[in-house]
Amino acid sequence: SPADNLRITIVAKDNTGLKIGQTINPAPVNIQQGGSLAISGKVCKGTTSGGSCGGGDTGIANVKVFCSQQGGYQVGGTNAAFMGSQETTTAGDGTWSITGLTSGGYSCNIPPDPTRLADLGGSPPFQPITLESVSKTGVDTKYKDLSAAGGATDVKTLTITISGGPASKSVDVFCSAGATSFEFSAPSMKEVALNGSGAATATLRLNQNNTYQCGMGPHMAFEQFGNGGPASVPEFTFMPPRSQQVTMDANKTITFALQSTNRTIAGSVKDANNAGISNVYVHAVPVGCFDATSGDIKDCFGGFAQTKSDGTFTLNVADGTYEVGADGPGLPQ
Repeated sequence: SPADNLRITIVAKDNTGLKIGQTINPAPVNIQQGGSLAISGKVCKGTTSGGSCGGGDTGIANVKVFCSQQGGYQVGGTNAAFMGSQETTTAGDGTWSITGLTSGGYSCNIPPDPTRLADLGGSPPFQPITLESVSKTGVDTKYKDLSAAGGATDVKTLTITISGGPASKSVDVFCSAGATSFEFSAPSMKEVALNGSGAATATLRLNQNNTYQCGMGPHMAFEQFGNGGPASVPEFTFMPPRSQQVTMDANKTITFALQSTNRTIAGSVKDANNAGISNVYVHAVPVGCFDATSGDIKDCFGGFAQTKSDGTFTLNVADGTYEVGADGPGLPQ
């Protein structure tokens, strides 16, 4: 039922019941009554992108869709209230619907999916929606099928060769376009399984004549978006390689020769009361990666991790000298 000024105190404890870290007292929240409005649409692929999904397009099943309210007020009152983030999964024919919504502005988006959305492009994953007195239908996301079977003629193939990686593990390869392109925030991605020698060859289908920055890293468990939050930070067992720029005026090939980690940096992040702070992002950047004289950026990719519930962390790195830092809400810059 609706309620105002609710607070939920969060206390982390270990397996013996001992309190770990600080008690979190978040800002008050208001819960509003669910509404009678809905947002619905379809996720599909075809020979072109954008617009509505038509009869000749193929629906994409099992894709996560999120709609988050951008702000609103309780009906008949003056208190601010939010619906929060609502989610659903597309049906076998690609259709989806989120119900129980109230009037207000929403942002609907599709999170990355290097499996179901591989070799697709041409459609921004974010759509602003305004609900007033009637439900919104036809909120379609139509991707361009870049695969060889998709029939598009303005597409080129990027072959990516990987060596020196962790044996029998999965990694993600990805290419993003410039900041003025939708492919900057919605890069082309694919999950790749390395063989027993830590090697693999994969392909990405990219739009012809576009320029991309392409890179790779440990596989991100994007399926965890459906568990109430973003994917957890993966374990880095190799040093992330520098991204490579490629212009797809023809079929191209790039190579990533990975360097395995052989050292660890362990530590903790604590507050002024010496209590560990959880879920802080910690990084180790190689010293001297930026040349102040020439402005050149060398290999600045180091280790990356997230603190545990007691504030401790472990960074996997290779031989070298590093600057270690921590980032998180409320932390000094």
